[in-house]
Amino acid sequence: MQQHHLRNVEILHMENLTQALSAGRGAVLSSGHFFASRLARRYLATIGFPALSVRRPAPPDGKAGRLGMRFLQKRYVALVGRALGDWVSNQDPDCSLKMLARLRCGGLLDCHVDVAFSKDVVSRKILGREKRFAAGFLHVAKLAGSPLVPIYRAGNSRRLRIEFGPALRLTDAADRRSFVETNLTAVIRILEEHIKRDPAGYDLWIRW
Repeated sequence: MQQHHLRNVEILHMENLTQALSAGRGAVLSSGHFFASRLARRYLATIGFPALSVRRPAPPDGKAGRLGMRFLQKRYVALVGRALGDWVSNQDPDCSLKMLARLRCGGLLDCHVDVAFSKDVVSRKILGREKRFAAGFLHVAKLAGSPLVPIYRAGNSRRLRIEFGPALRLTDAADRRSFVETNLTAVIRILEEHIKRDPAGYDLWIRW
């Protein structure tokens, strides 16, 4: 995708991202599953901000049926892989090391926090319901000394909006559980705000 293919793009508070990156320790873009996420990720890559994504290469799909899982899912997964660009499988034994390497060279990670595939998964309430969240990205960010930058993405190829929130500096704690409790709470609160802003653009209602 070339940059000129998207003419109506609004980017707000880019300074939040550039300031977070200025320390040379990279940054983690934290967000949820919104329909505009892949398009925004590709667009940011064209303007000099490529990000490494972590994905599940063969996600379960209870709505696909046997026919869909047998004949269509592989093609769909391949299409998503091309759309994402640079990514690493969560099943790769070196996944965490590759994430850490990207941050330590000053790069970006793009992490959807509303997933439950991680070695470290916790249950938290969001919008009044108990959901499971991955917490592994927090430990990687801590090791790298990287901030989290909330990113809000909405719209489509006709009108795309990308907004960066103020960077979140991770708060240390006495143990892993307390560390996750403190920092994930702030991340989920921001995700909840994003969903309320654009409920029609959120991709995971079917799993609620």
